[in-house]
Amino acid sequence: NVSKYNPNRSMKRAKKAAEDIECFERPPIATREQYELFYEYQKYRHLDSDMAEMNFNEYRSMIEDTPVDTCVYEFRDMNSTLVAASLTDKVKDGLSGIYKFFTPNRSKYSLGSWIIDWHIEETIRLKLKYDYLGYWIKESSKMSYKSKFKGLEKLTNNKWKDFIN
Repeated sequence: NVSKYNPNRSMKRAKKAAEDIECFERPPIATREQYELFYEYQKYRHLDSDMAEMNFNEYRSMIEDTPVDTCVYEFRDMNSTLVAASLTDKVKDGLSGIYKFFTPNRSKYSLGSWIIDWHIEETIRLKLKYDYLGYWIKESSKMSYKSKFKGLEKLTNNKWKDFIN
């Protein structure tokens, strides 16, 4: 729930480190440039994942085969270099970040967290209520970053409740 979101100090530091990045909304059309960044990210962050072995056609299918209103937010630095991307569904009451990836060259600047912060700010700018972070599996250390965001809710017995880690 973006009305409950308040960025912490580390989010503010990440935002400052990303001041040189500009966002461009693109239609859900896969490009080689996106795929190369996606592949680099997979090898760096998720080498043990099936996604690390995706070829361009599989990546294209992930981006383009969608029955809903979808876009790709591309994040570029001042040299127009693609440094991050977010496959995002636009739903009635918010944005749903399907998959985000970024260059390992900027990982020490919390670029992944910054992308979520940007997503939340974009949700607010669009006057929507929710930014959906997707599934959270408690036992997965790779998903623990989601618990850092204030306003997080979980669906329990068909009711949304504040998430308490």
